[in-house]
Amino acid sequence: MNSVVFSTIIALLSHCFFSVLFLLCIKKNTPKYLCLLFVVIPIPFLGTLLGATFGFDTIIIRMLFSAASFFLIGPLLYFYCKSILCKTIQKKTLFLHSIPFLLFSILLINVAPPPAPFGDNDFVSQILQASNKVKLPKYFLTTCITLSNIFYSVLIIQLIRKSKLKVKEFYSVINYSVTLQWLQWLAVFFVLLAITSFIEKAYPGSEKAIPYVKQLGPVSSLLFVFFLSAFGFQQNVLSELCAERLSEEKSIIKAEKVHEVIPQKEEKNFNALEMKMEEYMIGEQAFLNENLRLSDVSKAMEVSTNQLSFFINSTYQKNFYKYVNDFRIAHACKLLKDETYNKYTIVAIGFESGFNSKSTFNQVFKEQTNLTPSAYRKVG
Repeated sequence: MNSVVFSTIIALLSHCFFSVLFLLCIKKNTPKYLCLLFVVIPIPFLGTLLGATFGFDTIIIRMLFSAASFFLIGPLLYFYCKSILCKTIQKKTLFLHSIPFLLFSILLINVAPPPAPFGDNDFVSQILQASNKVKLPKYFLTTCITLSNIFYSVLIIQLIRKSKLKVKEFYSVINYSVTLQWLQWLAVFFVLLAITSFIEKAYPGSEKAIPYVKQLGPVSSLLFVFFLSAFGFQQNVLSELCAERLSEEKSIIKAEKVHEVIPQKEEKNFNALEMKMEEYMIGEQAFLNENLRLSDVSKAMEVSTNQLSFFINSTYQKNFYKYVNDFRIAHACKLLKDETYNKYTIVAIGFESGFNSKSTFNQVFKEQTNLTPSAYRKVG
């Protein structure tokens, strides 16, 4: 058994392990596209083992374990991203994105003459004979798979970047699970995986220039599945909040479209809300809650997220993220100047002020004061 076959078997067994583990631990509200990804990814590797390695070359195997399944990975990853962001996915869209897979599934069977159980007059036999007459250019399949992966990676990155613009309207803390930063990096890795595979297939002598290039495919695929499953488990939390997040997002968009002059009665209500907000944020120090969200404050104020968002934007000219973090930075500045907190580390000061990480604390603090917390403490 050569090293390539060994790597393929290891990758396949690992895929099966992660797939079974994920499907056993799955929750009911886990996006179905993520589940399908763990089913689809091992398919071409299994086809390689059954066909080229062990000699099981039949129509059924070519149909079920075709390399055409590579054309499903990009769309499924893209639909998974859309499902997390509560984007509507229509059946027509699903069909359009599956067309490359369907076409290449037929072309890659390429059997002549078709073996039993298909007869000469069988409809399936006619399709197989027609596909056999189609001669694909050299490396055409590899090129198409690479371009497909790049295309969907770009779509995913664009989708995530657009969502980042709205996150600060209803979250006070921005982390990788809220911004889907991990999925964006996974999309970049997906492109590198496709390019590596293209180099290995299109340039037979690449193994001399790049050692172990033939093993990069299975190993990279294994890493892809590992990170997808590791972060996919954690992303379930955001999926459970998906409906609430969509509701908040609609409220924000609706609030941004309001251009009417506030009636006198509503202005009085806003004055009362302003006093209530100050008591809630300053008196009760609600900003110390590191997971504070727009919906949490709206419940405490007994107003809708639509009204609260419009109130914050119009009264303070800030989004919710900046509004809350202004209180946190002001509190941190007091602690940094307070002698009783001299023994506290910068990280501890950040935690005491409502931040959940040192990096976020340093970033927001520098944006507000143009100084790092350490420099501010020395100046103070």
